[in-house]
Amino acid sequence: MWDLYFKFIKWHEQGHVNITLKVARELQAEWAQLKPMPSCQELSDKINILIAVARQKKVEANAAYDKRTNYGLTQRPNFPFTCDWREIN
Repeated sequence: MWDLYFKFIKWHEQGHVNITLKVARELQAEWAQLKPMPSCQELSDKINILIAVARQKKVEANAAYDKRTNYGLTQRPNFPFTCDWREIN
């Protein structure tokens, strides 16, 4: 039974990985569209903004995913016990 339980945990966590990879691909595409800038500092500033936006997008997407799946609880079969993911340290 625990093997199946851990498979569902892994499945849920893979959802977080997929979200992060999607945001990284979007960031990479945005970098590819960058135009030459007058100075290295301006380019650095622009890149830092893109990174900050990507980080926030990842945080929000992962929070929405956890809310939608109730921290993975809606992705698992009904076992004879319950577990609140937030209680696990």
